[in-house]
Amino acid sequence: MDAELTPGGLDELAPVAQRLRAALAADSPATAAEAAGLAAYELARLDGLCDEGAWECALEAARRAKT
Repeated sequence: MDAELTPGGLDELAPVAQRLRAALAADSPATAAEAAGLAAYELARLDGLCDEGAWECALEAARRAKT
């Protein structure tokens, strides 16, 4: 991920990564799912979604990647 492209830079993605790990912890976190979630979050923010909307996109992408 290019730090210049992220709305808040990489600092904004650290809490998102932690939230994804916690949300996926019941099934033991998977790296691919986390990466999918982070990418979805970043794209959603670039598309103009608020933090909550981007979080929902991230969680859905991470869950899809796990299946």
